Order: sequence, then C-alpha cells, then structure tokens
Amino acid sequence: MHDLPTLRYYANTEGKGKVKVVGKMVNKQDYAFLYPESSRLNEPVDRALLKLIEKGTVTAIHKKWFGEPGDG
Repeated sequence: MHDLPTLRYYANTEGKGKVKVVGKMVNKQDYAFLYPESSRLNEPVDRALLKLIEKGTVTAIHKKWFGEPGDG
C-alpha cells in the first residue's frame, strides 16, 4: 500500500510490464496549491491551470506519467 500517483508512475515507467496496480483506492486525497489569502498568485495560477485543463494538456501529462485513468 502506497500513494496512488507514486504507484501509477512506477507501474507506467520502470515497472512497466513487471508490476500492475490492483485493488481499490483506500482513502482518496486531493492535492492543492495553497497561498496566503492576499496572494497575487491565486488568479494567475487558477487561469493557467484552467487553460491547461481546457487544452487537454493535463490529460496528456496524466497519460504520459500515470497511464490511462482507471488503469488500476
């Protein structure tokens, strides 16, 4: 048992063809960027992330490093 992104990364890179992630996720936890409430970074980072999501870049990065969503 380990952090799912770490396991999926390994299974999709060095461990490809050697290991497979199996079973259900035990405890889903989200990741986030945290800034002070008055930070000038909030809006530009949100806009940049939204653009990456809309262009499909986030999905492409996910597939490259972690495989297809739902691949264990």
